Amino acid sequence: MKLKKLAILTTLLAIGGVLAVAAQAVVHTTVLSGTVTKVVAPGTAVREGDTLVEVDSLAGSMPAARAMVDGTVVQTDVEVGQKIEQGREVAVVETK
Repeated sequence: MKLKKLAILTTLLAIGGVLAVAAQAVVHTTVLSGTVTKVVAPGTAVREGDTLVEVDSLAGSMPAARAMVDGTVVQTDVEVGQKIEQGREVAVVETK
């Protein structure tokens, strides 16, 4: 009986650990400096590689931050018209 309870407890802890790892917030930073021309809205579902933030450049509007994971944008820290520097945190994506 004790062995069965131990097995159940171990299984529940393992499932809880997987769920804790599965849903994480990932902070995204910009790779370019410039004036923000486009920002994805919080609540938007994104896939790895989707553009999160664009900035104005000599060649026009360029992606400055792309999603590194599939998930949902839960926070953006910049707005259109704002000047940003490379390396700034711009968005948080919660993984699925």
